[in-house]
Amino acid sequence: MDEILKNLHIISRTYNELYKCCEEISALYLYLEEKESVSKKRNFRDLLKKYGKSDNDFLDEVNDIKKSIEIKLDHFLLLQNNLKIKNSFIEKLESKKNLY
Repeated sequence: MDEILKNLHIISRTYNELYKCCEEISALYLYLEEKESVSKKRNFRDLLKKYGKSDNDFLDEVNDIKKSIEIKLDHFLLLQNNLKIKNSFIEKLESKKNLY
């Protein structure tokens, strides 16, 4: 029974982390989309000047967002793989459930 509780706890934490990871990835994509939208505006150069940023600063920010997205996607894939490994445990639970 301890093994069952331990595995259920791990699965629950993994799903929670997946959910959190999805939220973070979504937020990063929205932020990236906003940055790209701003860069297409006619007064983009004026906006950069207004906020005291250079083209390179802006591009660095965009690249940082893209790197963050890559890192989060890698984490997401790792979590998915962990769930696949635990899938056999879930199948065992379902088969035990059918016995009762």
